[in-house]
Amino acid sequence: MTLEELLAWEQRQATRFEFDGFRPVAMTGVTVARSTIQGNIITPLNTMLRGTSCRTHASDLKIEAAGSIR
Repeated sequence: MTLEELLAWEQRQATRFEFDGFRPVAMTGVTVARSTIQGNIITPLNTMLRGTSCRTHASDLKIEAAGSIR
């Protein structure tokens, strides 16, 4: 499976996946506690970064690194 095939395929799936360079790997969801902590960190950080070129992203952002999606 190519990276492009994975991204097109994943849009039709109910769960999230990573791509190890060869095949999709199912991702687990986060706990309520982790989600709460993430929100508690991102909210004030966004306020502090307002007016700068810096941006925050939550844990669901996909990044490409060395032919893999994480």
